[in-house]
Amino acid sequence: MAVRAVRGAVQRERDDAGHLGEQAGALLTAVLDRAGLTADDLIGIRVTATPDPHGGFPADITHVYPGAAAALRKDIAQ
Repeated sequence: MAVRAVRGAVQRERDDAGHLGEQAGALLTAVLDRAGLTADDLIGIRVTATPDPHGGFPADITHVYPGAAAALRKDIAQ
């Protein structure tokens, strides 16, 4: 079984959740098309964002790394 990594990015034109979702959906479709893949071929998706969008992420994120897992993220105060 071949495993491939594919990367992409979007630049939003306005800060609202609907627009961000549309852009992300268009990116996923373009990546699948370009790579000749279907949704059934995916084994994982990782999405990251810069800290500035508020429309799609209105709440603060709480990181929880209990026990020995805290050592995995020393950059986050536990």
